[in-house]
Amino acid sequence: MAVTPEPQLALLDDVLEDEDLEQLLDDWTDAKEALVAPRKRYALVNDQVKAMLEELELDVGEYRCGKFRIRITRSESKQVAFERTSTKRISIKLFGDDE
Repeated sequence: MAVTPEPQLALLDDVLEDEDLEQLLDDWTDAKEALVAPRKRYALVNDQVKAMLEELELDVGEYRCGKFRIRITRSESKQVAFERTSTKRISIKLFGDDE
């Protein structure tokens, strides 16, 4: 008899037996994966555009490039302080995704 290993969180897992939740989590995974490539492409192109603008050494102001309006502003440094309120975080990962 072959033994198939089952991923486990701990010695005693709290298992949620809910087919609707499991289906929704499958849909969530598909939706999340569909976002990865476009976000990576946007980040790459965004970095390229900002690098090219930096090379132009433009001063604070507004500029036009074709149909685009580019606004350059400068923020002075300042000290900020804030208080975080208590929150509950929910993390969802597939077994084997330990990143």
